[in-house]
Amino acid sequence: MNKLILLVEPNYRAEYVPLSLMKISSWHKLKGDTIHYQKGINHFLSFTPDIIYITSLFSWDYKIVINTINTYKNIFPKADIKVGGICASLLPELIEKETGIKPKIGIWKELELLNPDYSLFPNINYSIANASKGCIRKCLHCMVHRLEPEFFEVKNWYSYIDLSKERIVFFDNNFTACSREHMLSVLDTCRKMNKVIDFNQAVDARLFTEELAIAFSKCKVHPLRFSMDFIGTLEPCVNAIKLAEKYNITDLCIYLLYNFNDTLEDFWTRCNALVQVKADIFPMKYQPLDTLDRDTYIGKAWNKTTLANVREVTSTVFVGGIIGRGVSMKKFHEVFGKNPEEFVKLFSASQEEFSKRVLNIKQTFNKGHMKKYKEQRKLEAFYNEGEIKC
Repeated sequence: MNKLILLVEPNYRAEYVPLSLMKISSWHKLKGDTIHYQKGINHFLSFTPDIIYITSLFSWDYKIVINTINTYKNIFPKADIKVGGICASLLPELIEKETGIKPKIGIWKELELLNPDYSLFPNINYSIANASKGCIRKCLHCMVHRLEPEFFEVKNWYSYIDLSKERIVFFDNNFTACSREHMLSVLDTCRKMNKVIDFNQAVDARLFTEELAIAFSKCKVHPLRFSMDFIGTLEPCVNAIKLAEKYNITDLCIYLLYNFNDTLEDFWTRCNALVQVKADIFPMKYQPLDTLDRDTYIGKAWNKTTLANVREVTSTVFVGGIIGRGVSMKKFHEVFGKNPEEFVKLFSASQEEFSKRVLNIKQTFNKGHMKKYKEQRKLEAFYNEGEIKC
């Protein structure tokens, strides 16, 4: 019998559309069911759903998720409500306690071979794909090994692609852990599709080879992302950047984790090295993956003042929080200090004193460098609704 299915994404901020709901939609359409998608809560739906799927994202949005679940429970008491996603997988006991619903934990393997239903989001300009699932690393700051404990290659990844879309965003957590044959096959297919590609979760610099650099260089990769999660990955990351640049891949973005087990000196050293090789730096402040309160965690080497000052610089002096590759060493040292010790001293100043210094820097900094940098990024088409996304 045809069933009425309601797919719900709670009203939190999300960068990309929910792939899980798109696959659930495909699964139910194969059964002949009718699908409706809803962002947030709608008290005035014109139908009564038989099944309601509610996804979730970050743990700090748990209140929004719980409110969404309980509201739909009250509106449709006879509906079969199913809950899943990242937040639900990390906080299953809390979700069950607050809603009475036991969530689905981890990935739903039955859906892995299904194509996403792009008809739910006809206006997006990208396809979503996974050439692999899971990761071979067991990093303490990362949740992937908890959510996707098994690493495997996705052989039919290309069936996820909507050829009418301009871009392909890969959600692989460690594409470079795949077999050589699979990686080269994926990149060659992307080359033939002639689409802009983005491995959004970053490529593991420790596994980046010259052969891969050549393969990526034949694709429209914008940008090529690496991650530098701790000081020990500095050398392989710099080597990977140089290897990429050897084959004319100059659009590079580095995720730089801080506020975990790093020190302030580590932060400066890593940024300084990346500015030298002209890569974009996207500082990402660590917070526990199951935290209920966003931006409250303070790493053992950091404090409220130093974290606030880093945030102020990256959010007010630079475009989109990105320490851009057009920054000269002179300008970098003007903002961050000429050495680790000077960085610690400057960024340990009171926020009032620091804000005055930042204002003085910004008045001259943006006139030259940032104007040129904005123009450069416009040419590379990285603006998305008025903001640069890295």
